[in-house]
Amino acid sequence: FENRPVASAGDALQGQVAGLQVFTSSGEPTATVSMRLRGVNSINASNTPLFVLDGSPVSSSIFTTLNSNDIENITVLKDASATAIYGSRAANGVVYITTKKGTSERPVIKLSAQYGISEVAGNPVDMCNSGQYFRLREMIDPALKYNKDFQDLKEFRLANNIGINWRDWILNESAPTVSADLSISGRTAKTDYYVSLGFFDQTGIEPNSFMTRYSVRSNINSKLTDWLKFGINLGLTYQESRTQGYTTG
Repeated sequence: FENRPVASAGDALQGQVAGLQVFTSSGEPTATVSMRLRGVNSINASNTPLFVLDGSPVSSSIFTTLNSNDIENITVLKDASATAIYGSRAANGVVYITTKKGTSERPVIKLSAQYGISEVAGNPVDMCNSGQYFRLREMIDPALKYNKDFQDLKEFRLANNIGINWRDWILNESAPTVSADLSISGRTAKTDYYVSLGFFDQTGIEPNSFMTRYSVRSNINSKLTDWLKFGINLGLTYQESRTQGYTTG
C-alpha cells in the first residue's frame, strides 16, 4: 500500500487476492470502491462483504477516507470461518483492515512523498476539426448542402478558423497526484503509540474534478495496571472534492 499512490486503498487490492473483484463506478478520485467475493451470491440481498476496521464494522467508503500509509495489513476471509466469527453479516466474506501501531522500542520517524501523473488509458480517436465536422454532417444528411443557414454557418466558421479542440475541453491529459505522509511510532514497557499526518491531492481526468484529503491518525495503547489496559484509536479526515459530470441536451 505504501508504494501505491491511490485515492482509495481498496484500489490497491486489485489483482492481489484470488476470488476478490475490485472495481469503481467511475474514474473520479472520489469514486467509492465496490468489492465482490466469489461473484454474486444473492439476487435481492446485498453482495458486499463486511468491512471491519480494527474490530469495528465500517462501510466501503472507509477506503476513500483512510490513508493507505496507515494500513498495517488487510485480511480477506472467504470461507465458513468468517461466518462463524461475524454471523450472517459475513455471508459475503469479510475484509479486515488493521492500522499500524508502535512496535519499535525506539521512536521511529518516517517522512515520505510521492508525485505521479494520470493519463487516459488508451488514447481516444482523433476529433474532427471544423472542416471535417461540416463534411461529416453533409455526408450524413446530403440535404444540408442546399441548406442556406447551414452553409452560411459553415462559410463563417471556416473563413474565421473557428473550432474547438474537444479533447482538451473534455479530458485532462496529464492529471497530477501528490501525496505526503509523516508518522512517528514507538513503544515503551507499558505503552505503544503511532501518530501520523497525511496529505493527498489528486486531479481527475475530467476537467475541474479533484479530491484533496488531510488525515490524522493516533493509535495509543497503554497498560495501566496488570488488569487494566487503556487505548485510543482515533482517525480524523478532512476532504474537499469536486465531481465533474457531463450532461447532454
